[in-house]
Amino acid sequence: MAWISEIHYLNTYASSSGVAEYVEITLTPAEFARANDFQFATYQTTGETSTVVSLSTLTPVIDPNNGYYVYSVTVRTTDPDSIGGNLGSGGEAEAMALVDNSLASPVLQFFDIGGGTTAITATDGPAAGQTSTNIPAAPARDGNSIQFTKTGNRIDGTLTQGGATICFCDGTLIETGEGMRPVEDLSAGDRVRNFAGEFIALKWIGGRVINGADLARNPKLYPVRIMAGALGKGLPQRDLLVSRQHRILIDSKIAERVTGRREVLVAAIKLTELPGVFVDTTVTQVRYFHLLFDRHEIIFAEGAASESLFTGPEALNAVSPEAREEILGLFPGLNTSAARTSARFIPVGKLQKRIIARHAKNDQPLQVMI
Repeated sequence: MAWISEIHYLNTYASSSGVAEYVEITLTPAEFARANDFQFATYQTTGETSTVVSLSTLTPVIDPNNGYYVYSVTVRTTDPDSIGGNLGSGGEAEAMALVDNSLASPVLQFFDIGGGTTAITATDGPAAGQTSTNIPAAPARDGNSIQFTKTGNRIDGTLTQGGATICFCDGTLIETGEGMRPVEDLSAGDRVRNFAGEFIALKWIGGRVINGADLARNPKLYPVRIMAGALGKGLPQRDLLVSRQHRILIDSKIAERVTGRREVLVAAIKLTELPGVFVDTTVTQVRYFHLLFDRHEIIFAEGAASESLFTGPEALNAVSPEAREEILGLFPGLNTSAARTSARFIPVGKLQKRIIARHAKNDQPLQVMI
């Protein structure tokens, strides 16, 4: 069932969006257990390999909707004939392959994109001897990528990674050593309170303006508004606006009964089943801010406990190339899985839904001990 689920390649939007080109590969939990069997490769027009990546060397993220494991490979791949020829001059690979080496016929998918050179026969690498299948380019609309379902149906649409960013909206008050301060006024070196009551140094802050055109292209960029008091016990103290995948700490007996852990992190979009939490489509522009510390932290925004930037592959690919370069310069260890340990347990999507449904049914606060 493993498949190439999304291809964001060089086009007018990719070159101006600040979202690096990437390919996503999705594995089921059973396939994740043998991730070392899977390889992803890109090929030049000559059939020679450009890139070969073993999925076991990457750290996936879990799709909260189905529990599948999503691997993101930052790689330049498109139809180089339209931008200057082969890899050496255009900087792009022409085709891509997904391989399961446990199978007698290991090549699961082998695609080339758009016009130009098609039906490329791999001369080396994991797809050696196989010929690529041509697939059409994504529709010529800003913000679209090639996307596939697990059954192979093509469902092109807006980038999925753009909505994966973990960030606060401007105006959000963050608890610091100097009291509550707007997130946009913070800078590297400022001391921010974490869940343990320590005041820790902010390592990096990044921001991005999402204008009306961006919101129209990708509705997943609209923020989630958590109204004052919607989490219970008067939290948050004021309306809290965060990105859809920004996770909020749930600290309750309900979470413990469902997951075995009292403290878990749940994506803001999952909280929309609660009264007073909704995607705010009335905003016309958003300024998002990312807060990065030496490790993934639980901090306080509008009095409520929520996460800092979790630098998994999706988050890194969702920031601008300049920001990603700066982050990797500050944290070279992010290339190892140990650097991506979450501050609290992150349940799969169905468990997140179950937790929130029980809280809604029993009208119980989500942050009991805070």
